[in-house]
Amino acid sequence: MTVVSAMVIASAIEISGSLEAGMGIIIGSFLLAGGFQILFGLVKIGKYIKYIPYPVLSGFMTGIGAIIILFQLYPFHGA
Repeated sequence: MTVVSAMVIASAIEISGSLEAGMGIIIGSFLLAGGFQILFGLVKIGKYIKYIPYPVLSGFMTGIGAIIILFQLYPFHGA
């Protein structure tokens, strides 16, 4: 979710020109995402995760971890 959140915030700032102007897009997107999570929980969609092979989940999580590390390299080096 961190990577998706960062992309939503960056896109909203790019579209609207500033963080203050894009706050409506950001809050709306996050509320919509939360609504979907609640809906999926009520429908019990999580039970289907057992049909996704472990290597697929592991690769996905590894990819997300690599993206987070890459996003942190520039701030770490002061760029």
